[in-house]
Amino acid sequence: MKTTGVRRSLAAAVGLGVVGALALAPAPASAHDTMAYVYNNAGVAVGEGYIFISHTLFRVCDIKADNVGVYGRMKLRNGTIKDIPDLDGAGGSCGQGTTSYENYIVSYEVVWRGGKSSGWRTA
Repeated sequence: MKTTGVRRSLAAAVGLGVVGALALAPAPASAHDTMAYVYNNAGVAVGEGYIFISHTLFRVCDIKADNVGVYGRMKLRNGTIKDIPDLDGAGGSCGQGTTSYENYIVSYEVVWRGGKSSGWRTA
């Protein structure tokens, strides 16, 4: 009878160990993905920016065919700021900037060339 109690205790300890290990596992990269919008003077969304892949990929998209462009700015861990244009406007493709895992993106903004910004966002 005592052996059964030891086995149950051992099984419970192993089960808790597995649950604990799962709880400590890192979150998937998608849990850190983030996005921001910029709006024109009429309050219409004209651009959007996304951070992907553990803060190493920034994509900026012009989403309004208004003949006013959109670009993004990404600030890296080392303090460098890089501008990322969407070269075809609302033509369907987006601008993209990448960096390394060591020098990841810490903040970003989306800028409408008509004078508005999403404001700096923490990545």
